[in-house]
Amino acid sequence: MKKMITAMVMGVALLVLSACGQTESPEEAQENVTGSAEEFIDSTDKVQGTQDDEIADSVHSDPAEGKEDVLESLTGEYEYLSDHGNGRLVIQKTSSGYDISDYESEDSWRFLADSTDIETVKDGKIYLKYPEQVFSDETVEFSYYILEYIADGIDVYYGKSSFEEVEFLYHATRKTEAEEERLDFTCDYSEDIRADVDYAVSVSASLQEELENIEKIIQKYTPLAQAAQTQGEMNVSSQWFLIIWDTELNSLWSRFSHLADQQTKENIFAEQRNWIDMKDEAVLLSIGSSEENGSMYPLLQNSFLEEITRRRAYVLANELAKVKGEPFVLPEVSPKYGLFVDNQGTGSIYSALVVQQAWEGGDEAMISIYRQGGIEGTFVDNGNGELAFTSYDGNVKGTIQINGWDGASFKVTETSGVFGFFVGEEVEFPVAF
Repeated sequence: MKKMITAMVMGVALLVLSACGQTESPEEAQENVTGSAEEFIDSTDKVQGTQDDEIADSVHSDPAEGKEDVLESLTGEYEYLSDHGNGRLVIQKTSSGYDISDYESEDSWRFLADSTDIETVKDGKIYLKYPEQVFSDETVEFSYYILEYIADGIDVYYGKSSFEEVEFLYHATRKTEAEEERLDFTCDYSEDIRADVDYAVSVSASLQEELENIEKIIQKYTPLAQAAQTQGEMNVSSQWFLIIWDTELNSLWSRFSHLADQQTKENIFAEQRNWIDMKDEAVLLSIGSSEENGSMYPLLQNSFLEEITRRRAYVLANELAKVKGEPFVLPEVSPKYGLFVDNQGTGSIYSALVVQQAWEGGDEAMISIYRQGGIEGTFVDNGNGELAFTSYDGNVKGTIQINGWDGASFKVTETSGVFGFFVGEEVEFPVAF
């Protein structure tokens, strides 16, 4: 699950929201969404400028300057783009000194250091010798980081064996006070979101452009959502993305109903009604029940519903494009993950194939076949469009074929006398949920 963040998004972190006392109109907010990357960067630089000048004045490169003074001046949160999404470099004061933490994403970190790990501070640089691993014989494996504080943020360098061989890792930009003040997770942003979607629809010259603009709204709200600190805040912010795609889906359906001929409308209406009827069952198949997931359940549920609503919006946009005679290209989908079902033309799921990443790592597949039972196991991507499946007990092996927007299939290649499955059996899952 999700969400790809681009460098442009970092420039959009100053979100424009009106429902909770903000000042800009929905039109002005949407202009921020659809503007060029250069405009975003220029706007952010202007906001950043005054604070950066203050930082530069307060932080000197005098070798004799105490590290406590430097860390005090640099206290705050810095953002950067990592391979895992939006990264955060955080310097904060504690009762025992200062913590310096580098989070590559919400789920992973590069280092969690404190001021005792600092070797020296000189020439505008913090030299951090971080104990990467401590062995049972009390020997320590270190990593070496240099944090160079400059006017517009901090440059981070990394070396595996010494400070002398460090190489540039990333540049982190300090988050402004204006950004932090706008992080209000008690606010209902649904009206702002719907206004953004309505405006994106109104200014788009084609359905292809419209969906691109909807994706930019996702990018707009992502930095705010990633600032969530508690599970409750994460649960709340995950609703925003579902609202975006649900609003777009309803808008597409309204236009499709108005333009399509009666037969086409009835056919797509039947599909849409079945999709709605199957949603609850699809959630249960993919993420389990609320009892299984505890306080994380709203986040998981919203994220899954966002994902499938997005897919459905693209399907309906494609159908509307056919009616309007417009060209439309569906985006590429994952070649190895997804939920695929056989509903036999109804609003119920008869057979299902779930291929996803397991909580503990690796890939897993859950296959449920109508009147034959279900099996669970792992799979390996052969790289040729096929996934090699092996059940956890080793009794069933087979091949999973993902056909993107056109569903998937499972073919049994080996069994160990398991009742209900036989070699050569092939099951189709024609609906890509």
